[in-house]
Amino acid sequence: MNDVLRDYKEIRKDFEIDDSIFNAEPDKVRRIKEIVLNRLDQVERTLILLYADCGSLRDLGKRLGMSYGSVKRVLDPIKEKILKEYYEMTAKEIKERL
Repeated sequence: MNDVLRDYKEIRKDFEIDDSIFNAEPDKVRRIKEIVLNRLDQVERTLILLYADCGSLRDLGKRLGMSYGSVKRVLDPIKEKILKEYYEMTAKEIKERL
C-alpha cells in the first residue's frame, strides 16, 4: 500500500492546476480538474488519479490487488459524481453567460 501512496503523491503533483496556464486549458479539462481537486474527497481523488495513471480498471485492480469487478464497483460512483458535477458546472457557466 505504501507504493500506492507514493504513486498517488507523484501523480497528484502532475495533476495540480498551474494558474499561469489555467486560462489556456480547454474548458472541459479545467472543469474536470477543478472537480477532481475540489469536489472529491481524498479517497475518491486518490482512486480516480490512480485510475487515470493506470489507464484501465484491470491495471488499477492489479496495482491495488483487487479484482476488476471490485474496482469497477468502487470507481463507477466516482465517475458518475464527476460527470454530474461537470454537467452542473457547465450548465451554471452557460446560464451566467446569458
